[in-house]
Amino acid sequence: MHKKFLSSFWILFILSTVRLHPQELQIKFHHQIDLSACATNTATTFNNLSVSTENLIYIVDAGLNRILMTDSLGHFIREVGGFGWELQQFDQPTAVWAENALDVFVADYNNSRIQRFDRTLNFVSAIIGDEILADEKKFAFPVAVAWSRFGDLFIIESELQRVIQFNELGEPLRTFGDYDEGAGRLVTPVDLCVSDENKIFVADRGRRSVIKFDYYGNFLQELPFHSMAQIEAISWLQNKIFVLDGKSNRCAVSSETGEIFVDFSPVIQQSTTKTRQITDLCIQRNRLYFLDDNQKLIHVYTMSNRGK
Repeated sequence: MHKKFLSSFWILFILSTVRLHPQELQIKFHHQIDLSACATNTATTFNNLSVSTENLIYIVDAGLNRILMTDSLGHFIREVGGFGWELQQFDQPTAVWAENALDVFVADYNNSRIQRFDRTLNFVSAIIGDEILADEKKFAFPVAVAWSRFGDLFIIESELQRVIQFNELGEPLRTFGDYDEGAGRLVTPVDLCVSDENKIFVADRGRRSVIKFDYYGNFLQELPFHSMAQIEAISWLQNKIFVLDGKSNRCAVSSETGEIFVDFSPVIQQSTTKTRQITDLCIQRNRLYFLDDNQKLIHVYTMSNRGK
């Protein structure tokens, strides 16, 4: 009886639509992508994902130190990695960015570098933290990476809890969010994204907020998400910010000024004890993807403007 109830509830849940408010975005469950065929090893831990404009899916398997590439249905295509410090190897990869049709950037945490691959995971280049000439721009332990349409790369490094911006040649341009930046100081930044208006949004777990900067790293605004237990990830679409609470497995959607429209759970909690289940989110076109490490699934939602 209990199982039947849960099953019926799940059917009702996936057919429901999350409405923000009049003339705003509607978010509706669409389908699930089964990743179980890519997770035959019990050590597999899916902790980050990115989806390209060609609907290719790139997933970080932190447990096996690899990057997986699948098609839109989750069918395995290729992988790169394995534990090590040589190029094309990883020591605790933490993030992947592949939202265009050309590049795949991977934050290689313990090797303190960013590795760049082409869309089919052929190695292209690397930015190595301790090989940067300017001492003040050296970095260690990167946790997030994002690319802008101007070809600049933004990374979060956890050693000094700041953002570093690189040009398309891999040369460091500036740092921001440093300890001496007052209201713009970052405490525990965990993720970032670049909007179409070239604003930089940094999810800061320590401040339980999203910190907004302009393209040159000037502090603009703090957007509080104080109800969140553990900010995990951030994404952006059409002047709206999507923030994942990794502890409660919930997603909050807000305006760029910090007005929270709604928060919802993309999954049914599997037990009364809340555990980390949804490890990342990303957006590609009108689809919102949630990576579920517990069930080895991706939950896919569609987004549309009211009336369309």
